[in-house]
Amino acid sequence: MWCDLRLHRHLFEIDGWIKLLAVAEGGVADDPKQALREQKERRDFVTGFKTGMSHLVWADFWGAQRDQGRPARSGSTGHLQPIRH
Repeated sequence: MWCDLRLHRHLFEIDGWIKLLAVAEGGVADDPKQALREQKERRDFVTGFKTGMSHLVWADFWGAQRDQGRPARSGSTGHLQPIRH
């Protein structure tokens, strides 16, 4: 049993279509239905130990969500400052 990332008692799984698409369609799943079942079973197993689990997607890394979570750089000091809206 594994997840993509662990931070103390919180686990992260990176979700993406490639994990659920059949190999013939350019994905990595030998059996897409089984891959989805295993993902659900993994989540149920991991959270059964009173751990947290988050699912991240492409947009969290490269889409609009990325800019919302990134601190803005200040002028010439190079220190990170929070984004002000």
